Amino acid sequence: MNLNIGPGPRWPKDKYPDWKTLDYDSNRADYLFDLNKGEKLPFADNSVGAIYASHVFEHVSIFASSILFKECYRILEYNGWLRVIVPNPRASMKHYLKENNDFILFKERRHLKGNEDLTLFECLKLDFLSKSEQKPGELAHQNAWDDESLMRDFKRGGFDKVYLSEFRKSKTNLFEFEGMISATANQPYRSVYVEGLK
Repeated sequence: MNLNIGPGPRWPKDKYPDWKTLDYDSNRADYLFDLNKGEKLPFADNSVGAIYASHVFEHVSIFASSILFKECYRILEYNGWLRVIVPNPRASMKHYLKENNDFILFKERRHLKGNEDLTLFECLKLDFLSKSEQKPGELAHQNAWDDESLMRDFKRGGFDKVYLSEFRKSKTNLFEFEGMISATANQPYRSVYVEGLK
């Protein structure tokens, strides 16, 4: 079994039967689970072949994220892979410091949020903190990494072999579906890609 954490609404379950989903939304989950509780993942040690998490870890609080890396390591089989894609705050910072109102992500955020008057800083801040659109009164983004800190958290979680990656350029063919469906993982201008081998 392989595990897609936070698969998103467009994940085609029927197309990838070897992949199970874990989410707090029962409409998307084979396994219903709230990552922010800091609890053990509902799987036995060494029982999952691969884990994919695209634009999910930034939704996990700074208090629970270190547990999540350790839990991913625990449940992976030996020679199992974890691939994590998160927003790239370094890219946003670069465009913020250049006062670039035309950075595609800032333009998208103004359009998607219906807030044409968002300041540059407010556009940047959404990499780190944002309101949840699914659970009113809660946070969506509540964590952030650059490539160096993400690789370090993999290592703190137990991974010795950690690799900075790119869109659709994994060291394994397990994640070949990346780019096949519409998702934020398909936006390398705003994403950091890291994978680790147990």
